[in-house]
Amino acid sequence: MTQRQIRVGIWCVVSFLLTLAASRAWAAEPYHIEPFTLPASDVPQALASGLNPQGWQLYTETNGLKEAICQVYLAKSVAGQATSASNKLRYKALKPGALVGLVHLLPEATDDYAADTHEQKLKPGYYTMRYAVMPAGTYAKGPVLGEFVVLIPASQDQDPSRVLDKDQLDDLAASSGTDSPATMALAAPESGVHKLPKVSMDDQGVCTFQAQVQMAASGSSAAKPIDIAIVMLTPIPHPEGS
Repeated sequence: MTQRQIRVGIWCVVSFLLTLAASRAWAAEPYHIEPFTLPASDVPQALASGLNPQGWQLYTETNGLKEAICQVYLAKSVAGQATSASNKLRYKALKPGALVGLVHLLPEATDDYAADTHEQKLKPGYYTMRYAVMPAGTYAKGPVLGEFVVLIPASQDQDPSRVLDKDQLDDLAASSGTDSPATMALAAPESGVHKLPKVSMDDQGVCTFQAQVQMAASGSSAAKPIDIAIVMLTPIPHPEGS
């Protein structure tokens, strides 16, 4: 074997090991959900009255041990609005500023996962999720509008029946302590799903939670359920051994 062949062989082995280490650093365990009841004393009663107390706990499982990441509770009903054919938004039937639900970020969610679209650090705790249409670029500078839920500390947002206007949404979003409003992106619901809610994971370990929310009756429109998909978590890579 020539020296060149030896060097090429060593480089192939090194490259393989580096790739394997990187893949392990990015690896994420599959996500699961299980029913979880909202603790009555954890959130203000006024806010809890607008939420379904039966929620879901999202977790991963390694070697038979569960690691809880967060809990999700959906609003009993979500305010809607009239739509037009020219409105190309996926969730155009939702009224901007309406309460969609509540998420409880556990310490694991804030240490090992990015819950915010812009990977801003969030404190563990309860956050309301309100529908918003915002520029979809990094730190709200993109030219294309996107659909999100804005995260607001539950202690600052206790009226589930109130629909926030843009200024109110911006003011309350600032209470999260992040440079930009903390958001989770809304994705296209997976079609043909017969059992909801469900969680899915893509090849980057990104977790999407899909469920049905109940649209409130408005005008001539009757109350009806619609599917919604929230991009909730992106695993933060950690070097091997850290």
